[in-house]
Amino acid sequence: MTKREFAKGFAVLFAAYFYSQEKVSPATQEAYWVVLQDAPANKFHLAVKECLVECKFFPSIHELVTRMFPPGLKLAPYSRGAGSLIPMSSMEQLQKCTVANGKAIEGPQMKGIK
Repeated sequence: MTKREFAKGFAVLFAAYFYSQEKVSPATQEAYWVVLQDAPANKFHLAVKECLVECKFFPSIHELVTRMFPPGLKLAPYSRGAGSLIPMSSMEQLQKCTVANGKAIEGPQMKGIK
């Protein structure tokens, strides 16, 4: 998502939660941007709408992320040193870690899984 798309969604949250003017600083907005910038804009805007209906207080980053991506969906390892909100495919998840005989097996050790 672009910074402009993010700013539009964040402005909606900022306007809807009247106390946010006292609690949300430019540094807070920047922290949200750093974590959420790799999310698709359409998912972010849908999460904002859901939070407006469901959240009693200004939503945390976690609340937005859980609305963008269902619980249990693995996210790709962070690409900017901190993280990335790009869902991994089921095959990528399987290749990352598979359980065999109660032990986790990482990528190259898995044989026969393509």
